[in-house]
Amino acid sequence: MSIQVSFVIPCYNEVDYIGKCINSIRHQGIEPKSYEIIVVDNGSRDGTDELASELGAIVLTNPRRGAAASRNMGALHAKGETLAFVDADCILDSAWVTKLT
Repeated sequence: MSIQVSFVIPCYNEVDYIGKCINSIRHQGIEPKSYEIIVVDNGSRDGTDELASELGAIVLTNPRRGAAASRNMGALHAKGETLAFVDADCILDSAWVTKLT
């Protein structure tokens, strides 16, 4: 099965939120092999990147470039047919991705 959706999450010092965000993506009711989670870290100093990696996200580093540049970086690395840009402090409704596609 190919990757259908690439979730791209730009972040900076979001350790209090990134876990909830990633877990909400994992509870979308779609096959794990059909999506990827790409976290683009802007030089966090609070362990955001480590936590995201522990939770299975692909973590890219884009120090101090900002959300727009980080979204672009994530898009360049994405393998999915659909790009879903999500902020690190968002918790997705369990039907979010089905409404997207």
